[in-house]
Amino acid sequence: MLINDSKVKAANAIAPQHYGAMAGQPPKKQKTMKKTLSYLSLLLAGISMLGITSCKEEGVDYTPADVPGTQIYFNPEEATTFEVSKNTDGFDINLYRADGTGDKTVNLTYTADEGSIFQVPASVTFANGQKVTPIHVTYNPEELVYGSYLGGTISVADSNNDATYCVSNTAFKAGATEWIPFPANKSWGWYREDLLTSFFSVDNDVYSVYMEQSKVRPGMYRMKNVYGATYPEIGPSEFDATKDYYWEINATDPNFVYVEKYESEMNVGYGQCVFGSLVSYFMEKGNTLEQIKAKRPEIFGKLEDGIITMPANSMYSIMMDYNADSPRYANASGLMAIAFPGHVIADYSISAEYLGRYTDTEDNDFAQVAINFGEDVNSVKYTMIPAEVSTDEYISELVQQINCDSIEAPSINKSGTVSVPFEKSGKYNLIMISYNAQGESQTVAMLEMKLQSSKDNVETWTDIAVGQLTLGAKDLSGLFWKDPFGVFPNGEAIEGEAVLKVSNSDQNKFKLTPYYVDGTELEFTVNDEGYIFFDGSETGYESNNGAVYAVDFYTFFLKYQENEETANALVEKGYAAHIEADQDSFVYYFNTFFFDGDGIFGCQTDKFDVTEFAIGGGDVESAVAKIKKAIVKSNGTMLTKAASLNEPIIFNK
Repeated sequence: MLINDSKVKAANAIAPQHYGAMAGQPPKKQKTMKKTLSYLSLLLAGISMLGITSCKEEGVDYTPADVPGTQIYFNPEEATTFEVSKNTDGFDINLYRADGTGDKTVNLTYTADEGSIFQVPASVTFANGQKVTPIHVTYNPEELVYGSYLGGTISVADSNNDATYCVSNTAFKAGATEWIPFPANKSWGWYREDLLTSFFSVDNDVYSVYMEQSKVRPGMYRMKNVYGATYPEIGPSEFDATKDYYWEINATDPNFVYVEKYESEMNVGYGQCVFGSLVSYFMEKGNTLEQIKAKRPEIFGKLEDGIITMPANSMYSIMMDYNADSPRYANASGLMAIAFPGHVIADYSISAEYLGRYTDTEDNDFAQVAINFGEDVNSVKYTMIPAEVSTDEYISELVQQINCDSIEAPSINKSGTVSVPFEKSGKYNLIMISYNAQGESQTVAMLEMKLQSSKDNVETWTDIAVGQLTLGAKDLSGLFWKDPFGVFPNGEAIEGEAVLKVSNSDQNKFKLTPYYVDGTELEFTVNDEGYIFFDGSETGYESNNGAVYAVDFYTFFLKYQENEETANALVEKGYAAHIEADQDSFVYYFNTFFFDGDGIFGCQTDKFDVTEFAIGGGDVESAVAKIKKAIVKSNGTMLTKAASLNEPIIFNK
């Protein structure tokens, strides 16, 4: 099961966030290594890599202790790992003797590793005056398997040999590496990170990585120690430097690129970090590559002009001690990229922030938006559309028409503030398209805004009650998933005082304030039977896809799942949001899904216990009397039909 609870962030929450195991969102990752230090480590790593050789070392002096008797020995300081190829059929391992007088034949024994293709002679001979002689190890080049290093142990079998003060055996391994540097040793490429953003509020850093290519499988590449010393967001204690970690890239078809599962070297306190593409995830589940190409072509990346790009939400991420069984979508911004050596990753990103409403002297309203360019953006076109029409298909068609100049859109050629006109209050999305210097479109970004017209009659509210608001009072995710994933937003209940207000124009309409984050409110309606309904209430938290909203159970299934049967079953079995009241208590139960229109972040009961009604007469007294009539007692269990969510919604495509 994959849960899309990627990068949820907030400020000024009702209470400090506390993070429980396997629930909620880890705290923001703090940088512990300065970028200067990362750069130095990068250079040192590069120098050491270029200096590594697995060829036989020459000129190494080793002299055993001078003792009486025959001494036949191996030099323990000489190489024991050998690179071979299909163009040769053997290599030498040196055998030494202390006394070079006379001819000497030495018997050998050889214990081969399982699967080893190498043969060792039964004996070798020292000529008179010779203190070193080669043991010629042979093999059949046709049997050589790239990437497999095997060998065995060679021992001196001469019964007269005095091995008291010398080494009389050696264990060797030999093989042919599949992986070679890029031409002219220019093997440092670039990587733009967008996977840890599933967990932490970190930057989309661009940094150098060592890369190699396969000499036997064209189109296969690998990166080395991607989340090691060169990654600027972590410190030396947060990755394993005792060995090398490799991440393979399958670009055998440039139009269907994917990366394999990568059990990385990084552990930032929540277990080993594991990454991969959804392609590799589905292949692990038994799907063939051709099946995935046919059914989910949109999750493959592309290789073009030396740059690999991966689509948004085409990757997954895991921290083994945190969400081992619930991988998260990653690369939500679609910014993950890999540049081969000799190429660079251009920055065509766009960021935007709503600054507020401006009303001119003629009462025209404008949304003031600050748009910031990435380093390589030459210009940006933008247009605003109502949120209700902002489907992927609509936006794709809109962008295509803007690019073809079928629809005229304003354009700016540098970062700055724009004024976007609007007439009515509502939710809008600002669509922005970045272009390079050649006028070619590069990226599309969207800013969600809730705008209030200056011409609206401002709704007024009156305090009706105060009470205790418990956010995350009960985790209900177990109703729909085999493995409950804890309450939103951080796995633990949050308590605080809140005020209940009633609309002065509609006595079925209420709101609680504050809600999840200071400045947010839960606006809802109550019908005559005491059932509560709310939709699109902002929590103040964001995912990589945008704002995280709250919606009641009934509305979620009826509107977003188009499943009236389950929606009604929720009411029948007592799982709809509702009021419960008796002579001593008055409690609002907000059974809520938290989602961003794509993935679910929480499934729980929030509750509000009224401690005092602020009856002031008139409309307030009428409203209190109205809601006190609605008493709903709930028991029972969810109907089987609702268990369809055991197959995560976000993967039913």
